[in-house]
Amino acid sequence: MLSIERRPTDTGRKLGVTAEKLEFAYDPLGRLTTETTPQGALAYDYDPLSNLTTLTLPTGQHLNHLYYGSGHLHQLNLDGQLISDMERDDLHREVYRTQGKLTSCFGYDSMGRKAWQYATTLPAEKLSQIQNPLIKPERYVEHAYNPIHRRYEYDPAGELSRTLDKLRGETQYEYEANGQLLARNTGRVVDGEEFRYDAAANRLNFNTSRFDHVKDNRLKQWANHEYKYDAWGNLIEKVVGIVRWQTFTYDCENRLVKTETMADTQVESTSSYQYDSLGRRVAKQSEIKGHTDHKRFLWQGLRMLREESPGQSSLYLYEPGSYAPLARVDEKEGEVENKVYYFHTDQIGTPLEMTDAEGQIVWQAKYRA
Repeated sequence: MLSIERRPTDTGRKLGVTAEKLEFAYDPLGRLTTETTPQGALAYDYDPLSNLTTLTLPTGQHLNHLYYGSGHLHQLNLDGQLISDMERDDLHREVYRTQGKLTSCFGYDSMGRKAWQYATTLPAEKLSQIQNPLIKPERYVEHAYNPIHRRYEYDPAGELSRTLDKLRGETQYEYEANGQLLARNTGRVVDGEEFRYDAAANRLNFNTSRFDHVKDNRLKQWANHEYKYDAWGNLIEKVVGIVRWQTFTYDCENRLVKTETMADTQVESTSSYQYDSLGRRVAKQSEIKGHTDHKRFLWQGLRMLREESPGQSSLYLYEPGSYAPLARVDEKEGEVENKVYYFHTDQIGTPLEMTDAEGQIVWQAKYRA
């Protein structure tokens, strides 16, 4: 594919569809070398093993990738500014990762699954010196000075059965014979969840006096939430209680183009969205209580690379060959230095915490099943 050009009709232009052209260039080996979009151009450079060595951003910045001789990523830096160094074991699995003043450490079970992880203020070179094979990893993982640590346990079927997390406590998971999640137990009644399913694998509300029927595979009610759909199955209205509801509008390709939130009969917020020819969201405009916010998005493939709004931008970096976020680099007009924040994820790449360059937790999340 060398280019995609979009030419809207008169009706399309009235709906806000704009003309657009996406262009792609490749080298003789079939490797992508440039990608040009209305949001900017990306340029790619490779080593003899076809590993990406430099990604040049529309701003002229260079995201550099350094590799071991085996071809596994060793370092990421932005114009020489270190983002992260990575150390690996003899099986090329990542065991250490620098994240500002923190070093994240990872351990694996005999099946290669992540068994534990922790973030410590000790640098990687010190960690390699103090590691003692006679001391169980749990002693390192659960050290009182580690701001983040968690362990994972799996059942014989390979399903996650238990997590131990410093910030969230213990969580246990139960499954049906077919692998569907049956319960999530935290030891706290308000956080526990139980699930049942119908023959089509739709999740049912187990906490009501009777199971709800999920007609046409569309959930109509859950707790105090009510949902309505269009003929294509798109959610068009969500009502929470009796004082708050949201409406959703879609284009001819079933992409969300507008949302509106009402609270106590007053419009609380509205948002509109634009997409490129590949279906990637490239712009968002929101109005919240009279304040208007504009954002534009730059993509690298199907991963959002850059988020821009007036006066500031955020660059998102990911783990190699993954959608799991690794770091975020924030830039603001008038500030000389970038601010780097680091994501800490669980065993499947879900972000749970974010720390700054000093190792302080600035954001954390809790999820329901």
